Amino acid sequence: MLSPAQLPVLTGLAREFAVCDGWRASMPGLTWPNRFFMMAASSGGLDHSPSIAQIAEWMTIDGFGFEHGSLFDALSRAQETRRGGARAKDHDGLTGPPPAGTI
Repeated sequence: MLSPAQLPVLTGLAREFAVCDGWRASMPGLTWPNRFFMMAASSGGLDHSPSIAQIAEWMTIDGFGFEHGSLFDALSRAQETRRGGARAKDHDGLTGPPPAGTI
């Protein structure tokens, strides 16, 4: 085990900021597949970190598809939108945040 003196930068960060050491991952692996699990309950078959070219393609040409859709697809199907941090369902053709004082 290393002493705080042997890890001065990490020790300083741990003393100054919150430390979360109980992280859980859906897939014991890299960041991108776990991000996909968070958004779609699936890694979409991805088991590696994508290249910059793959990310650029997803963002500009094809997007990234999930067999059963994503959280955002489900929200769209439910006709919910997010605006300014508030969720609102389409009621009588009006979409947007609920009127002030109604929550």
